[in-house]
Amino acid sequence: MFKTTFRVPLADNIGVKFAPNDWVWLYDQLVSRYGGYTIEGQASGGWLHGDDLYEEPSYTITVVTGFSGVWSLKRFVADDVKVRFRQLAMYHEVQWGTWVSLI
Repeated sequence: MFKTTFRVPLADNIGVKFAPNDWVWLYDQLVSRYGGYTIEGQASGGWLHGDDLYEEPSYTITVVTGFSGVWSLKRFVADDVKVRFRQLAMYHEVQWGTWVSLI
């Protein structure tokens, strides 16, 4: 099992907060596709896109999955979450050196 994390900002790139049904959709997808998720809390950060600085709070979401799920989750975040949450880019991390077991 591998620990993967990604971040979802609380608002889109122009500052519009996401509706509760967007979050329900995300959580339902994570449970049905990967068996669960953990919200590790709110983080803040910024990134530069061209000349524009985007500073935003976001949720850090962790999903524990097998090897094939790592690639599936990456595609899901890039293709579905990024579009649904109107993002220019998404942060996704896989901790390859960390083995996670559910006991």
